[in-house]
Amino acid sequence: EKYYLLASERGDIGSLNSLGLYYHTIVKDYALAEKYYLMACEAKDNNGHTNANAPNNLAILYETIYNNYTLAEKYYLLACEAGNHDAMNNLANYYKNIQQDYLLSAKYYLMARNI
Repeated sequence: EKYYLLASERGDIGSLNSLGLYYHTIVKDYALAEKYYLMACEAKDNNGHTNANAPNNLAILYETIYNNYTLAEKYYLLACEAGNHDAMNNLANYYKNIQQDYLLSAKYYLMARNI
């Protein structure tokens, strides 16, 4: 935690996502996990790129912990737009199991497979 915090203070956007994961999966402090995931979603590196894993992880938090499916879908889509194939698979599962939209589910399964 200490080193992730130091790295994030120095502008390392990956450490923000790592802090989110730490608070989400180890500490189980979901409010802090959400805070760091959101910071990671908004942060950009020197080349203007964002962390494609952060919105996927945030979507998982919203779907599995908060049962906020609207926000889960939003962040899965952001991660998909960034090319995250895990998010494509997760979104396909979301559409299949939660929305029961099998056409959209198939679309994202195929997108994940083609990467």
